[in-house]
Amino acid sequence: PYKDIEKEIRNSDAMGVDETGEKWLGGKAWGWQYLTKHASLYKLERTRGHEALHKTVGENYDGGVNCDGHGAYNFLKKAKRQRCWEHIWRPARYKIKEGEASKELENFYYKLFHIIKLADNYKKKHFPFNGVDKVKDRYYRMLGSHIEKLYKDPTVKKIIASIHRYWEKDELFTFLEYKNLDYHNNGTEREIREEVIQRKISGGCRSDEGAECRSILRSVIKTYEKKGVDFMEEAKKLITISNLAE
Repeated sequence: PYKDIEKEIRNSDAMGVDETGEKWLGGKAWGWQYLTKHASLYKLERTRGHEALHKTVGENYDGGVNCDGHGAYNFLKKAKRQRCWEHIWRPARYKIKEGEASKELENFYYKLFHIIKLADNYKKKHFPFNGVDKVKDRYYRMLGSHIEKLYKDPTVKKIIASIHRYWEKDELFTFLEYKNLDYHNNGTEREIREEVIQRKISGGCRSDEGAECRSILRSVIKTYEKKGVDFMEEAKKLITISNLAE
């Protein structure tokens, strides 16, 4: 089943990807989380580089990829990236939450959030579109009108710099092109959070076998949950088949 999940991820038209620090045999490692509507794949790797991505989904993956700003995702040359808006405007949300935001920053953030939600709501009502480029252009124009104003707040300027960087590569409204792609990567982050908690409790994996076992069990259990499959019943069947084969 683990190999089947990996294949399902590789053949998906869109997915979310995230990574987190791990401990493996006392050394540094990374846990990579791949997520689609019906599949969840977790893999422990020695690297946070693009080699881990290519190993799992291949160099020629050409679907939509929801991700943060980590540079490794740039090596999925044929993929269409959607940079996570929650990461882009996180500095504003943090300052607003802490009561440290200027009025200019608050107004800028709420207007920015409004534009993205407009695009998301339109997608929910009208997807698929006839002429997705026209739909994207509409929201790019709205976004452009918002960020081209003169701002003094340094956090606003920082966010605008990120927007310009991703704008050049058309990575801000890719979610409008794929049914199962969001404007944020929250689902993948929630999925990986359980592994972060597990790492803090266990202190990491102490053997190669343990790393493999953890990756397999985590992926199969979460994928079966998404598919509405009873994991324990399926595990019994697999054990029975294995015993018969012996």
